Amino acid sequence: LLARLELSFDKHHTKGENIYRVYSTFTGVWEGSNHAVPLPLPNALREEATGVEAVSQVLTNDFDVAIEDGGSEKKFPSPNAVAIVDSNYFKVFQDYKWISGNPSVLKNPRVTVLTESKAKAYFGDVSMSDVIGKRVIYRDSLETTVAGILADPLANTDFKFTNFISHSTIPGTWLKDQYDFAEWGSISSAWMCFVRLNDGTPPAKIDELLANMAKKRDQE
Repeated sequence: LLARLELSFDKHHTKGENIYRVYSTFTGVWEGSNHAVPLPLPNALREEATGVEAVSQVLTNDFDVAIEDGGSEKKFPSPNAVAIVDSNYFKVFQDYKWISGNPSVLKNPRVTVLTESKAKAYFGDVSMSDVIGKRVIYRDSLETTVAGILADPLANTDFKFTNFISHSTIPGTWLKDQYDFAEWGSISSAWMCFVRLNDGTPPAKIDELLANMAKKRDQE
């Protein structure tokens, strides 16, 4: 397995030419590529790379959602365009507009950030400030609290996420059984990695690092 950089597709972001997606290629019995990476790669890349402004791990899901509000429960079957991220996502993709909150709220476990349209779908046409602190329950039992609201992204974006659950939610919930962050031998199309390079950093430098990381893992 070899990971490489692919120029990202959302060019409307500030300095979008510096944004890349990491993808995996395979040789041997099965040859091909996948726009996904092993779970440990984003953190390892963050630790080892130089000339990189931010590395974001994005774990996608389509959970059912339940909203308990005013003594009643509303259900929103999947798909609901969920991404599990930390604040690095918003360092890579810097043009999101925050109506309430900021990326630092994602340091906390069991919090979610919603786009404005999704917040209105869940809670009605209310002030966005009134949505902060409301509960959103994913897949029946993952209870989170709304900690931020984003303006809806541009219509031409390839990122359709409307629910952002904090990455720090994973260790203390059943999500921990879904992800093995020590396993280099598996990938899923739902596990993505994006990087924002510093101005002047050649992509070939990161490709070389990724190749060396793959060689190191093969020798272990």
